[in-house]
Amino acid sequence: MTVPLRPIRRVGFLAEFESSFSVSRANAFKAGMSALGYADGRDYVIEIRNAQSNLARLPALAAEFVLNMKTAKALGLKIPGS
Repeated sequence: MTVPLRPIRRVGFLAEFESSFSVSRANAFKAGMSALGYADGRDYVIEIRNAQSNLARLPALAAEFVLNMKTAKALGLKIPGS
């Protein structure tokens, strides 16, 4: 009997601008998922998008996740002090 393959889920991270903070948050997410038995690349993939300090770009980036990439979840990141 063949076991059907599970689809790889896409998780989108939206950030105000590119920073090591965004990467560290994505890494923390990966660590938490790993603790639950999920593996990056096997069960999910993370897509990070940033607005490059242009907040007007955030709606278009969110739409890209939802419409074009069939993202399962999209998370917004707020940079401390911004």
